[in-house]
Amino acid sequence: EIEPESKSSAPATAGVKAEQESSLLYWAKRQHQFKELPKLPQGWIRVPSRQSSEIYYVNLSTGEATFDSPLDLPPGWEVVTSKSTGKQYYWHAELQISQFERPT
Repeated sequence: EIEPESKSSAPATAGVKAEQESSLLYWAKRQHQFKELPKLPQGWIRVPSRQSSEIYYVNLSTGEATFDSPLDLPPGWEVVTSKSTGKQYYWHAELQISQFERPT
C-alpha cells in the first residue's frame, strides 16, 4: 500500500507499483464498509492504516495518499449544488468566486 508514514509527512504520490495497485483495488472494492461516512469526492477511497487505527485517503487517479480528508475545504469555501443542473460546485462567499474544481 502507499500509506502515508505519518500525518506530518508529505503524502505519497504517483508511481504506484503493481503490489500497491492490487492492494488499492482490494480496498476500492470494499468501500461499502464506510457507507455510514460522508461520500468522498470522485476518485478517492478510504483505507484503514495498518500502523494505527486511523483511516487514510487515496486518490486512485493521482496515487496521492494522505491522512487529511479530501472533504476538508480551505477556509471560506463551501460545496453548493446547482438548482438548474444538480451538479456540485465550490463557492467562496467573501471573494464571490464559484468553480467546479476543488479549491486547494
